[in-house]
Amino acid sequence: MSARGESNATTQAQQEARKTTMRMFLVRAFERIQSAASRSKHAALRHACEATLKAVKRILPTEQSATASAPRDLTRREMDELSNTLVHALRLACESRHSRIMSTALDCVQKLALYGYLRGSTVDTNQPSGSPKKQLMESVIDMIGKCFDFPDDHVQLQIIKAFLACITTPRCEIHEDTLMTAVGTCYNIYLMSRNKVNQTTAKASLTQILHFIFNNLEMAMLEEAEATALPKTKAINKQESSDELLTQSRSPTPSPVVSFLANINEEDPTPPSGHSSADEAETTPEEHSNDDLSSSTEANTNTADSGEATEDADNSEAFESSANTLTTVASESPASSSADETPAAAPTRSPSGGSLPMAQTVSRTPRPAQAGVRDAVRLDSRIAYLDCLAVFRALCKLSTKKVKEGTAVDSLDMRSKVLALELLLSILENSGVGLQRHERFIHTAIRKYLCVSVLATNGISSVPRVFRLSLLIFSALIHKFRDHLKNEVGIFFERIFLRILESSNSTIRQKWLVLDALLDVCHNPEILVELFLNYDCDADDPRDIYERMVNDLSGIAKGVNEGDHWTTPEEEMAVKIKALDCLTTVMNSLVEWSKELREQESSGDQTFLDEDGQRADDASEQAGSASSESAADQFTKQLTRNQQLKEAKQLFERHPRRGMSTMIELKLVENTPEAVASFLVSSSGLSKEGVGEYLGLRDKKDQDWHRRVLQSYVDQFEFTGTIDESLREFLSRFRLPKEAQMIDRIMESFAGKYYNDNPGGYFANADAAYVLAFGIIMLATDLHSPEIKIKITEDEMIRNWRGINDGADFPTDFLRGIYARMLATPLRVTDDPKAVHAAQHLSHVLPPRQRQILFHQEAQGMLQASRAELREKMRNQYQYFKSKNVQHVRPMFEVSWCGMLAAFSYMLESSDEARAIQLCLEGFKAAIRVSSIFFLETERNAFVNSLHKFTELKVDVPISRKNIECTKALLMLAHTDGNYLRDSWKQVLLCASELERLQLVAHGVRQSSFAISARQRAAHRGPQQAVARRSASSVSLSDSKRGSGAATGGAASAATGGAASRPHSSDSSPAVTGFAGSARHGALPPPKVLPGASSNPQLAAEAQAAQAQAQAERTNYEDENARILCQQVDPNVIDLLFSETKRLNGDAIVEFVRCLCAVSEREIEGNPPRIFSLQKIVENAHFNLGRIRLVWNRIWHHLQQHFRKVGCNENLDIAMYAVDSLRQLSRKFLQKDELANFNFQRSFLKPFEEIFKKNRARRQIRELVVSCLSQLIQDRAANIRSGWKNVFEVFSAAANDASEQIVSLSFEMTRRVVADHHALVFEQFFVETVNCLGEFANNRLLKDVCLKAVLLLGECGDHLAQGRVPLLERKRIAADGSLSPARPRARSRPPAPAAAESTAAAPAATSVVVVVAATAAATTAAAAAGDAPTTEWPLFTDSKAHMGVWFPLLTALSRVVLHPHVDVRTTALQQLFQVLRSYGERFTVEL
Repeated sequence: MSARGESNATTQAQQEARKTTMRMFLVRAFERIQSAASRSKHAALRHACEATLKAVKRILPTEQSATASAPRDLTRREMDELSNTLVHALRLACESRHSRIMSTALDCVQKLALYGYLRGSTVDTNQPSGSPKKQLMESVIDMIGKCFDFPDDHVQLQIIKAFLACITTPRCEIHEDTLMTAVGTCYNIYLMSRNKVNQTTAKASLTQILHFIFNNLEMAMLEEAEATALPKTKAINKQESSDELLTQSRSPTPSPVVSFLANINEEDPTPPSGHSSADEAETTPEEHSNDDLSSSTEANTNTADSGEATEDADNSEAFESSANTLTTVASESPASSSADETPAAAPTRSPSGGSLPMAQTVSRTPRPAQAGVRDAVRLDSRIAYLDCLAVFRALCKLSTKKVKEGTAVDSLDMRSKVLALELLLSILENSGVGLQRHERFIHTAIRKYLCVSVLATNGISSVPRVFRLSLLIFSALIHKFRDHLKNEVGIFFERIFLRILESSNSTIRQKWLVLDALLDVCHNPEILVELFLNYDCDADDPRDIYERMVNDLSGIAKGVNEGDHWTTPEEEMAVKIKALDCLTTVMNSLVEWSKELREQESSGDQTFLDEDGQRADDASEQAGSASSESAADQFTKQLTRNQQLKEAKQLFERHPRRGMSTMIELKLVENTPEAVASFLVSSSGLSKEGVGEYLGLRDKKDQDWHRRVLQSYVDQFEFTGTIDESLREFLSRFRLPKEAQMIDRIMESFAGKYYNDNPGGYFANADAAYVLAFGIIMLATDLHSPEIKIKITEDEMIRNWRGINDGADFPTDFLRGIYARMLATPLRVTDDPKAVHAAQHLSHVLPPRQRQILFHQEAQGMLQASRAELREKMRNQYQYFKSKNVQHVRPMFEVSWCGMLAAFSYMLESSDEARAIQLCLEGFKAAIRVSSIFFLETERNAFVNSLHKFTELKVDVPISRKNIECTKALLMLAHTDGNYLRDSWKQVLLCASELERLQLVAHGVRQSSFAISARQRAAHRGPQQAVARRSASSVSLSDSKRGSGAATGGAASAATGGAASRPHSSDSSPAVTGFAGSARHGALPPPKVLPGASSNPQLAAEAQAAQAQAQAERTNYEDENARILCQQVDPNVIDLLFSETKRLNGDAIVEFVRCLCAVSEREIEGNPPRIFSLQKIVENAHFNLGRIRLVWNRIWHHLQQHFRKVGCNENLDIAMYAVDSLRQLSRKFLQKDELANFNFQRSFLKPFEEIFKKNRARRQIRELVVSCLSQLIQDRAANIRSGWKNVFEVFSAAANDASEQIVSLSFEMTRRVVADHHALVFEQFFVETVNCLGEFANNRLLKDVCLKAVLLLGECGDHLAQGRVPLLERKRIAADGSLSPARPRARSRPPAPAAAESTAAAPAATSVVVVVAATAAATTAAAAAGDAPTTEWPLFTDSKAHMGVWFPLLTALSRVVLHPHVDVRTTALQQLFQVLRSYGERFTVEL
């Protein structure tokens, strides 16, 4: 058998099994009903049961008699007959008023619906003759609904189950009035039943029913989009919608049910006693009773209100035709009968939780064969839409039902309101993509009913649970429908929720609930960005919602309402922490939104700073992101414009004339009277007093301008009512100025406008209107001023106003009407911030009852303003902006960082709550990260400086846990945001420095001289060798008269920097020699002498004792703080801070080194000085040695300045330590070969030269510099290239030094360089070598050095003449005497070392003849050895290259001729003549 045959056989077997199961169930159910029915009382029921059993046994055979083809033999007529028979018997059972019978009957109805035996297309044949035809399902729903009156819990439970099965089974097709009856009955069971199980089940069933109804609408929209082949830009995303909706339709118990079951037993919070909220005092015009929900269906089934903009004009006729079409199609469609031939088809939802395929789930109505598929799909979609609209509108009206004042939370009316709100919340939270894009539903159901009725009424409720549900509904609208509700969301934010946060009359519970709702909004960065773009950057109606929200949250966190005598400290702290949580969440959302930019920065190449310190971005990246940045720039420009407008409005409040002039200059307002008047009328946020003062101005210079502005302002109004109503409307927009002339001008314009708009009225002329308007203002003042105790009566008013109508009287009824209206309502200015602030100024000292009354009055104003603005903007067109651009974070942070910094700093300083500290630190870290990513220097430095201040490591007070956490957070920034800290590295390094000091204190290192501690010494030597270890084998002046021991010992002592092994120099200041005194960074200043202490020994002793006691206390504090820090902070965190610098990019490491140098300088200038950072400079260089030379050039730019300054420090020990550190760095740098034509070595050896020349008064420093260079030459001579210039500069300066030891040491190293490394040195630095030897030859102290230097100059002449010095251009004399280009030749050896050494070793009394003879012998020996050229000789011309080498050599010898010592003069003269005699023939005539 094929696979298809096996599948058919399996399906038939399943159908047969289900039919057999249904037969068994029906037989048993009706047998139980028959047995429970009384023979006398329920005779009709028993007969009906017998007939039903016969029909069941006839139509549904037993398993033994059934065949495989039996299910196909059942016709539609047989199924309808069976259904009517069953329903007739079940109706009688439900009317029996017997608990057991009714329960069994309702259970049977549930099973029939689930197994597909009840169809919406079946006609009820049991109706009396003459009555209209009725669908069988309508009768079934009515039958189930009538059972609600029977007071039995089990029966009510079965009612709920039956309704749920009928509605959620698509074959039943429950719509319109029938659907509303079922939903209303379940609603009432929840309200009326006292059984918790029934209440829970009813609530869960209602949720599942609503879920099914709205799911059908979304599936119908999906089918309609597919059938009509809508473009992809307008149709629903098929893949996304179908997957989501199919998953929802197959869920036997949706997630909202689970949540309701979990929260159903939650107790309602106890409401505050007193006045009810505004929503309980005012309701919508249409009210419906909650005990008869179906009564609202009459309005629902006709049409949405006639004022709907998106509804068709013939909604009522279309709905009626849809209902008739449904009835006709159900009975006449032949196409559907074939599909429904099988009565035992698989049910949509079986008792076990199974479900139909998707095709069966969405087919709610059989489609007519004569109509196309498109029309049928549209019909299904419209029916589903009307069902959803009816249910949604009924719930909205139930949620706004009037509740009497003082109603208990568990009362019927309150529970009805709460249930309606919960169901609305469930609908919104579970809405899919289709519902979120259904514009008709959004406009009709959400904008017109939900927003206007629910949120504008319950959004200011004093009942906590109602208020909380309203906030949750608002949050759901923001998450799901915000792009369709721009105006509504802005109004609710500005006029209700933020006003509650700002109001001092609102309770602490209301603030907490609003904060909880805002916290949910703040978790979504996309919502925050869209709020900022659409409201703060709106060009037409800027509301500053994001900025205002952050400022309000900051104010609450800082305790703006502190001092409330009726709020406990615990409640205040809870609200502060909640506000702080919101601010931290906002910052984390901004970090999340800018994550893409951070990832790009981390993965990109290293960037560098230009000369101005600005970041140089890659040009290609700028071009690639040009479009997104241009969009961000547009919003930024608009934000800037809004900020300018805001500042101009603030100026307008203080100086109206200057404020308006500023707006005109900035082109915020057009420079025409009409534009200015329109701006004064329509712009929000303007000072009401400023508007009144500006309208009343009359300057001689601009008199005509102000007159035209006032006239244009008055022309903006249409005064069609009574004069007092028109005056009330006119004065509601501004506050009258205090000057009488200004008031007179304004009222004159008003009277003229009113008289022109109302011709033929009570007024004889405009003067009569003018006088009466003034009288109305005085009447309002008299009636409502608390300072006037005796109020004017109505008769007195009429008497006073006689004859003001051009000599005539106004009608008495007219005047009495004015008096009554003015007595009922005073003249008020709407949206006046000053009035609100004045009313709230002292409200925190009022008792809760009075505050509740004040809030009720304030809520009434919010409610009226919100409703008025909602209705006004209902039809307004708007554009909603969405963006994924991360650049929007920058302006968002710029407008909010001040408030956040204030809140975080205040809470961190004033609170010790662990949660508050955690949130503050999270906010600090997020703010630093955002400001660093966008290179906002001021903002980043402000946050980092504030965080560093709270570490309090330098303050001699007991350290707390929050100080330790701040220290950890600051150090953690180095690991997480090191690439962005830039200038803020200084605070991080200061913290690390202070932490290291306290760690030393904890280990007992407090009093010491500058001798480096063992720990510091080991860390300092770390990867390098100490100078003392090298000095033993470094320089030895064996041929010096003073011996090598003194020189070597002095160099070693100077290099170690140890004060104990070195006697103090006579030329160093005693005040700065060594680190004497305490090692604490914050040591006390010298003791102050009290007045009179010198003459009173007792006062002096007391002062010293007090200072000693204070010092002891501070020392104890420091010891305890150090101990705590060592326990709480990992000691390795500092080492990790510096070792991780190798991960920093090029810009970051340069900034790190610059800040490290600044901290090191600060440590050295301290009292006492410290060298922690100076030591870390060397370690940091070791970790970053592998960086490219371009980065190292920028790093060394800061290091050389620091070493140059520290090397000249007045403290000898510090200066020597700096020189030794510089030597260590130089050894590391010289490990790398320098490329040709680069001068980096010259740069990093330059500090040696400058330190040597600037320390003329301190021999130890100069000696150490020479010793360091000597060691570098010995260790790294092969790697030195451009650095030779600095070496010879130092040795040249040392040649004239007053210290014989320095002169001897430097000359010996110069001699070795010439002897051993002349091939490296002469290539580029021959002239520097000659100049250096010339300085030694002119030394006045050591004759031996002078003689040796003169001989070395002669050797240099030999090297030069014999071609061992590379020149820029050279010509040679060929054998035939002609000139030829120079050819490369092997360099000849220098004169025999033996001769040179013998000459050098000669005693001081050796005669010049002996020296000359030795030199001649050396020259002869060199010639005999074949060193001199034989066939060709260099020819030297007057070229620049030749002149540049010969002139310094001959000049140096000629200068020595003037030496005061005769032997030196003689030797120099002989060497000069010897050079000229030996090589003069090679000079050209020009040379």
